[in-house]
Amino acid sequence: MTLACGSSDLHDGAQQRLVALALSLRLVARSAEPATAAALRGCIEDLHAALGELRELARGLHPAVLTQRGLPAALQEPRTAAGCAASAIESRRSAAG
Repeated sequence: MTLACGSSDLHDGAQQRLVALALSLRLVARSAEPATAAALRGCIEDLHAALGELRELARGLHPAVLTQRGLPAALQEPRTAAGCAASAIESRRSAAG
C-alpha cells in the first residue's frame, strides 16, 4: 500500500466511521438523562480531538511534493518513488521544531 493510498484509506474509512459515531452519540445524548448526556458530550469532544489528530496524520502521509508541484514532479522525487517514509519523518521534524 502506498502512502497516498493509506492517506485516502484513513480519510475515506476511519474518519467517516468516527464522524458517524460522533453523530450517533449526539443523538443518544439528546434523549439521555443529564449526567449521561454530559458524559456523552465529553466523549464527543474527545472523539473530535481524535479526528483532528487522524486528519493531521493523514495529511502527513500525503507527499508534499505532490501537492506543491504535481504528479510528474512527485514521480521524479526519489523519496516519493521509495515510499515517502523520509517525507513523513521530515514533516514531523518540521512540525516539532
